[in-house]
Order: sequence, then C-alpha cells, then structure tokens
Amino acid sequence: MGVARVAGHNGRMGILGADGAMLREPTYDHILQFGKEGSARTNQGGWLGKNGSVQGGQWGYLKADGTELVSPKYSYALDFEEGRATVEVKDVGHGILAPDGSTVVEPQYAYLSWHREGRAIVTVGNEDGYLDLDGRMVIEPRFDRAEIFGGGMAAMIALFYFIVGRKYLEEPRTGRKLLRWSLLMRALHWTVATLFITLALTGLNLLLGKFVFRTLFGDAVWGWMVAASKVLHNYLGPIFGVLLVIMLISLIKENIPKKHDWVWFKKGGGMIGKGHVDAGFANGGEKAWYWLLASVGILVVASGFVLDFPNFDQGRDTMQWANIIHAVGALGLTAVSLGHIYIGTLGTEGALEGMTTGYVDETWAKEHHNLWYEAVKDQTVSEEELAARKAGGSGETSAAKPS
Repeated sequence: MGVARVAGHNGRMGILGADGAMLREPTYDHILQFGKEGSARTNQGGWLGKNGSVQGGQWGYLKADGTELVSPKYSYALDFEEGRATVEVKDVGHGILAPDGSTVVEPQYAYLSWHREGRAIVTVGNEDGYLDLDGRMVIEPRFDRAEIFGGGMAAMIALFYFIVGRKYLEEPRTGRKLLRWSLLMRALHWTVATLFITLALTGLNLLLGKFVFRTLFGDAVWGWMVAASKVLHNYLGPIFGVLLVIMLISLIKENIPKKHDWVWFKKGGGMIGKGHVDAGFANGGEKAWYWLLASVGILVVASGFVLDFPNFDQGRDTMQWANIIHAVGALGLTAVSLGHIYIGTLGTEGALEGMTTGYVDETWAKEHHNLWYEAVKDQTVSEEELAARKAGGSGETSAAKPS
C-alpha cells in the first residue's frame, strides 16, 4: 500500500507515506495492520494484553490514505471481510458497517460474526441464524449453534475419507512384527501430541472463542474459559517448545530428504499409478510434516516465547509481529495436523499400532516403508515370541532403523 505505521514522540501512532509525507499525524493509541480490504482498525484508550493483542478502549477505522473512515467509538470492531465489518456498541449490541463507514445494520444483535461466503452468523435471543451482506435475515434464527460457512481443512479430510476411504493392507498380515518405535519415543510423541492439541484448543479459544462460547455460555463462563486458556497456553507453551526440539533432534537422521521422496510426491504417496512407492523409515509425507514442524513449528515456538516473556524490552512492533507470526503459523500447523492425525488413525490400517504398541506387522512395513523393511527384515519376531518377551518382563530392543 506504500504506507507505514509510525509512532511519534508523544507515544501515539500515525501513518507515513512512502514519500515521507505524514498521511495521518500520530493521534491514535494503536493502529493495527492494514487488512486485505484496505483499511486498518484504530484504537483509543486500549492496552496491549499479555498475548500482544490490543484490548479495551474504543475502536474505529482508518483508510490507507490517512482518511479517518470511522472515528474510535465502538467497544469492539472486526476487520472488513467481503466488504462488511462487524462492530459492537457496549450494552447495545452488534451491527454491520459498509466500506465507506456507513451503517448497514444498526447495532442491535447479541452477536454477529464476520462475513464468509456472503453470510454472517447472527444471534437473536439464544438462537443462531444468518444475515446476508445487506443485513437481511436469510436464515431465520432456529439453531442452538451455527458455524461460519466454509469447511476448510476438516471438510477436505472428510471429503477425502468418503471418496477414497480407508487404505487397507493389500496382503494378509503375517503375524511377524518389527519394532518401529521405542517406548521412549512413543512417550515423547504422545506427550508432544497432547501438548500440541491442548495448545491448539486453548489458542483457538483465545483467538476465536468469543464468537462461539461467549454467545453459548454467557460472559461469566466465557471469562472463566479465557482465564483458564491463558494459564494453560502460557505455561504449557514453553514445555511444548523444549520437547518439540528434543523430538526433532532425535528424528533428524530419519528425515533427511532422499531422491525417492520426490518420486513419492509425484505419485501422490501411491495414489497415482500402479504399484507401491519406495519409502524408507519415513516416507515423503512424513518428512514434509517433520520439516514443517522444524521450520514453522520453531517459528511458532520462538514467537510464543516473545509473547510469553514480555519483560525483555520488546517494542510494540516486535510484539505485534510476534503475535501475527504466532497466530498464522499456529493456525496453519493445526490445519495440517488434522491430515497427519487422519492418516495415522482412520486413514491407514496398521499405522496407529506402531505408535501405541511400538510394533508393526511385516506386511504393513513392506507396503508402506519397503526400503526400511528390506534393511531390517531379519529383525522380525513372531507374535508368540513377542508375547513371551512381555510375559517374561524383558524390555524392548532398540527400534529397528536403517543405516
């Protein structure tokens, strides 16, 4: 847009043009990032919360040329989406603004979401319905709870499951087992996974819970949920970060990209063409998930530390950028993790066994990780021998991995 937010000596924020001209003198306490529809939210009287977001105060809108679209007068305001913005007047209700700042719907409703696919959730009494872009009630309130239109990653996974179905083993199980994951690695995986899910749920609650739980349960319960989510998120986040690094270091050797991984991607993991696709201990998809965690995951952890420990003289811009990186990265990882969870549970026969018992059937190893199987096939044990080991209390041997 050719503009930059700047802070004056008075501690307030304004807008600077690319030519150095002040488009808006520093008069606002806060100016948020310009949205995709060309305006930025402004705030007077608010403060930076612990997560780096602006809380409280009065909200308005500013255009990129420095023109004040709406002076700060709303108790809360959302960014423009599909040419509409939802605003709130305390003790009155939620309404909708047009791009020129004019009112489309007067503040009156207990709750209004942002627009998606031309529809916004509206709450009347205790029931949800939908308004269109002009504020007309296109679906009368009759639901206990409604969601924003659009399914995203979860819908894609559900569609994939119903079209493709579960991937079953093509050959019968042999009953001979290979140790794939040691007890230590399984414990580390499930601890990291549990922390990831907890952080994802609490993070989503802090980011979007207001639009769901506040309406469902009221301010008292919603306030308790936010407080609990903040405590869990802030204290469990650093623990997750440390354990994630340990897990990434432990698995780096098995996730170094190889030439056959490119073939795995070209064949869609075996869904394109005939025959099985070569894969070592980790296939191409697993390696992609690993390196996503090693890049985006570390960025999310690092930005989380910046937000979690705001006592090292981080500036306003640093906190705001950390907040954006943290939110966008975490949302992306959460979406992709649904695919990882699906493939490791419902999507592939035998996959979950490896991470629960540590062992996989010889047939599963041949079909999904043939190169690894060829390297360790002499280490197979029968189910009877495995049962005898467990009855005798003998520990697991090291997980079989190729050189």
